[in-house]
This record gives sequence, structure tokens and C-alpha cells, in this order.
Amino acid sequence: MLGAREHTLILNGRDQANVMLIFNIFSRAKSIYMRSTIDNLQILWDFLVKEDSLAQSDIIIGFGSNDTMVAHRAANLYKLNYAPLILFTGGLGKGTADSWSEKEADLFAKIAIDDGVPLEKIVIENRSTNTGENIRFSKELLYNRGITVNLATIVH
Repeated sequence: MLGAREHTLILNGRDQANVMLIFNIFSRAKSIYMRSTIDNLQILWDFLVKEDSLAQSDIIIGFGSNDTMVAHRAANLYKLNYAPLILFTGGLGKGTADSWSEKEADLFAKIAIDDGVPLEKIVIENRSTNTGENIRFSKELLYNRGITVNLATIVH
């Protein structure tokens, strides 16, 4: 489960509360269920995560974070021809504002270029500071550039 992966995890506020409730129940009832915390977390992960098979898409979207493996994974997927473009999205967010001087999307683009992705195949959205802004600003940027996206591969 560690490192950059391409998948979809959808949690709204209610789901996050349920995750914490389930985790607390599992942790307190560990001896009753005879499962380790890791086993319980795996059950929860399997339930909440929807992993789709990789397919050709219109764009690879690398969400900014403090995990630079996202950039490497997005670059690798590009080089394997899963999409003709990469969009890196992220300014300085909660996880990087205090420790990084460079915006997430800018750093990820440099990493992808070092990994062999041509600069002209990278779109950068570097104003966002949270996931909601990542999506909103990226949608505006792609629309303004005339880039149509019907299917995207998400890396985070």
C-alpha cells in the first residue's frame, strides 16, 4: 500500500467519521476478533478503495503531495503510452507549505522531465492548496487550453 499508486479513493465527511469509528471499534475489540490492526486496516482498505485496471486515457493527473513517487509513477505511465499528456496539480498545501520552497506541481514536472517526459507533454496547475482546488483549478486550466478529458488516470 506504500508509494504512489493509481486508484480511486472517495471519502466524504461521513465516510471519514465511519472509518475512524470502525478503526476504534477494531482497535478496542482486537482480542475479540483475533485480528491485528494491520489486518483490520486491510479489510477497511479493501472495502473503501476501488482499483480499476489501467486503460488508455486522455490524460494522467498527478495530484500534488509530499510524495515525489507520484511524479515518477505518472512519468512511467506516460512512457508506457497510457496517455498523451500529464497534468500535475498542486501548489504548496498543508503537507508541503512548511517544508518545501517549490510548488508541488512544479517539482513534479521537473522530476517527470528528468524521467524522460517532454516538457510540451506536461500541463502544470500550481495554484491549488487542497484537493477541491486541485480539481477546480485543473478543470478551468484544461478548459481554457481546449483540452477535452473523457477519461483520466489519477496518480496520488
